[in-house]
Amino acid sequence: MGAGGFAGSIRDLVVDPVTNRAFWIDISQSAIRVADITSTSGVVTFENTANFLLLNTSSNAFALEIDLLNRKLYWTAPGDGEIVRTDIDVSTPVADPIITGEYQCQGLGLDPENGKLYYVRDITSSEIRIANLDGSSNNMLIDSSSLGFADFTEVTVDDVNDRIYFTYFLTGIGQIWTADLGGSAASRQMIIDNLENPRGIDVDGDGGFVYYADAGVSGNIGKAELDGSNKVNIITGLDAPLNVALRLQSFGIEVK
Repeated sequence: MGAGGFAGSIRDLVVDPVTNRAFWIDISQSAIRVADITSTSGVVTFENTANFLLLNTSSNAFALEIDLLNRKLYWTAPGDGEIVRTDIDVSTPVADPIITGEYQCQGLGLDPENGKLYYVRDITSSEIRIANLDGSSNNMLIDSSSLGFADFTEVTVDDVNDRIYFTYFLTGIGQIWTADLGGSAASRQMIIDNLENPRGIDVDGDGGFVYYADAGVSGNIGKAELDGSNKVNIITGLDAPLNVALRLQSFGIEVK
């Protein structure tokens, strides 16, 4: 990434292929920031970096997602117990809390075509929850008590193949699981095992791959086919990578 020196404060990042911009959570600025993306000889740089929206300084955001269909950004604010959204294509964005009272909400995934959002809440036990994009009809989908009381951190949606993928961590063992969009017990399947500390995940449903950031000592960015086969590390030796974002229009990967 360009603009050297700021990458260490990035919590999460998403790409808007329509305007060729990146949005990210900057914990040092307590802001969602935005920049134009340029790429020269495979080197990605951010130009015209600016604050897009200042956040509540009492609680930095954790996860950021983009709804390309409805042109909105969504993020989780664990300390405030909120999931918030705003319009992208406006000069003065306004934060709109759509879910409140959900403290320790973490990972976030969107399914705009079906009008749903998924998120991880981690209080007594980890849960994957589902709601409408406006925050209504909020229900638990998967409780970690059914999976050995593991910690869930991230969830993402494969809207091509109608699946969700989520990270799982228990007693030093990291895994990636998948389930159908309804989270049914029969559909739940562990597809990737023996990770150090899986965090961010993203899916290329058309290409047939899941990508993940493993924030353990080895600091790997890995990928595998959607059933977990042919797992390979494509980047190694990073300092605790927390997320990975796909920029499929130019066949690129952003790492945070």
